[in-house]
Formats: sequence, C-alpha cells, structure tokens
Amino acid sequence: MDTKPAFQIAGGSVPGRRHRMAGRNNQDAFAWAARDGALVAVVSDGCGSGTHSEVGAQIGARLVVRAALRLTRAGLTGGDLLKRLRGQVLAGLRRLAMAMSGAEAGGAHLSHVPLS
Repeated sequence: MDTKPAFQIAGGSVPGRRHRMAGRNNQDAFAWAARDGALVAVVSDGCGSGTHSEVGAQIGARLVVRAALRLTRAGLTGGDLLKRLRGQVLAGLRRLAMAMSGAEAGGAHLSHVPLS
C-alpha cells in the first residue's frame, strides 16, 4: 500500500521590489487546509496600502478556507457554495469587527471570537 500523498502543497510570499524600496510590508497572504478528501487553497492580495494591511489579507484567506471546507463537507458546489461562502465570510468578519470595536459579539471577548 502506497502511503505517499497524491501531491504536496507549499506556499510562500515575498514583498515586491516597490514595496521593499518604499519600506512597506508584504501585504499578500495564503491559506490552505485539507479535510475529508477536500483541499481548499486561497491566495489573497493585500487589503489596502495602510499599516498592517497584511492582517486583513491573512484573516480573509483563513476565513474563506474554513468556510469553504465546511460547505464542501455539507455537499455544496458551484454557485450555491459561492453564495453561502460569501455570507459565512462576511458574518465572520462582522463578528471580528464587533469584538475589536469593544461591542459584544454574543457575549464573546476578542480572544474568544470564532473566525469561522
């Protein structure tokens, strides 16, 4: 029995020349996860040009991966998956924004806000 995976996945990102010259950070992100025979991989371009814009790209990539895995496990595909994915990611961002603003998100504090 062959125990090698069918393929391997790896990722990396470096700031571009202009970003390096301007002293800006790397604003891109990626995330992936595999579960129950499904693999979801996301690449996210930076979210704006402000300080710490890479955080938005990282959060977005992770939210999409987690939600997509849940939805594929539920059997959704195509347009149905994309529609539900959008709603779940926006809901995750909303919970995070409420927690960061000091507003309560279902009684959760920032350290306990689920991103997915």
